[in-house]
Amino acid sequence: MLKLRNWARSLTVLFSWFSLLNAFTRTIESLLAGKGVAAVGALLGGIIVSWVLWYLSNPEVIAAFRLRESLSLRESLSAAAGVTTGIPKLDNPDGGTTTLNEMNPNSITLFGKKIDMRAPSPLYS
Repeated sequence: MLKLRNWARSLTVLFSWFSLLNAFTRTIESLLAGKGVAAVGALLGGIIVSWVLWYLSNPEVIAAFRLRESLSLRESLSAAAGVTTGIPKLDNPDGGTTTLNEMNPNSITLFGKKIDMRAPSPLYS
């Protein structure tokens, strides 16, 4: 999940649905057994799982996971084929040039927060 892998998001959604079903049955079971505290705990767990499902189902989050997967696939295919792509340069209206790197962006913006998409640098160089 932390590396924005789409398969991890899909598995989390699947397990969250199971957990939500479990929270619902535990809440009903606890209420029927007269255990109010256990019912409240199961209900709170269900609310948290519902929030996780809602968040992972947002179009922006899905797009971020798919973008990261697409970028990883392109990088691995280019490395396997031995292809090195140059970064095209664009002319600015002020006369300078700007590099455009659509194949491997340095960052994306998700919910107004900038996320760095570059590989982490080693701690000791």
